[in-house]
Amino acid sequence: MNDGVALLLRVTMPSVRTQAVLLWCLVSCVVWVHCHYTSDECDWIGSSGLSEDPDNKSVQQLYLGCSKGRVDWDYAYGAIRITFQYGNSGKDFQGCIKPSSKFTGANIYVEGRTKLEYLIHPKLQDKDHNNAEDEGLWKELLSRTHCFESRDGRATLFAEAMPNMDGKRKTVSFEYDLKVNHHQQGKSRDTFEDCRPCNETELMTAFCASDFVVKSKIKEVSDDLSEKETRIELSIGTIYSQIEGVFTNTKHGRHTGTVSMPLQCGVKHGSGHFLMTGSVRLGKNHLTCAPRFSEFRKIAKEMTEKGLNECDMSDVINSPEN
Repeated sequence: MNDGVALLLRVTMPSVRTQAVLLWCLVSCVVWVHCHYTSDECDWIGSSGLSEDPDNKSVQQLYLGCSKGRVDWDYAYGAIRITFQYGNSGKDFQGCIKPSSKFTGANIYVEGRTKLEYLIHPKLQDKDHNNAEDEGLWKELLSRTHCFESRDGRATLFAEAMPNMDGKRKTVSFEYDLKVNHHQQGKSRDTFEDCRPCNETELMTAFCASDFVVKSKIKEVSDDLSEKETRIELSIGTIYSQIEGVFTNTKHGRHTGTVSMPLQCGVKHGSGHFLMTGSVRLGKNHLTCAPRFSEFRKIAKEMTEKGLNECDMSDVINSPEN
């Protein structure tokens, strides 16, 4: 994807103590750990109380079956084990979480078949953030999204409250978002799935059902290596649809905004107008399809004449190409 936006787009190891607790979580509840199970559709809010009991080794079991929601665990101690599933579909998905500004005092791992991996590395959580470097690193950690893959339609995170924080309040708070994988069941995830061109059917669906649909030019393209994404700054001519607050007005009356694509797509700057469609995920605008506007206008006209359009496209059909 090197032609403009060639755009037809469609740790460190845990401590010995932690490993022992996590190993239990990969198997089942045993006598010395008291288990709880909680089921909720989208969100979970809980609190462990105002005082820690050092002998308490309870693990709260949570099940969340929505595509998006949030978890808020206040005055945390012990652990919570969160299993995500994309409704009753049984489909595999990529899950992402984004910590809130009050997140502190917990290690979060992704459970695999035989090993555990940090999802959010806790190395800065016990610092006082008294110097600019530590403060900057901490803010950068909280601003990022942290993603993981499901297996057999489920994914499980384990959040363990950190001990010995001198009585400091520990809070685990994050939003989550699940996105269904489109690779065939049983095959490894295709990392270029989000880079391939959208076909005509996908373009029609994207225009009618996306969180945002705009006619725009590309102002600037930049790569963020830490987030493994490319950010595309847009100069927007026409907004066909958007959910509230996606793109903002400039003082000159023009709308601007930024959308992102996976870094491996190799997006480059391109000239001319594009029809940009996409979704909003954890506060970020993710580009899904971006044909040149003239190409989409032609497709929209042909599909409308055949009665195959999924919604009203007259604004695009009647729009000038430039």
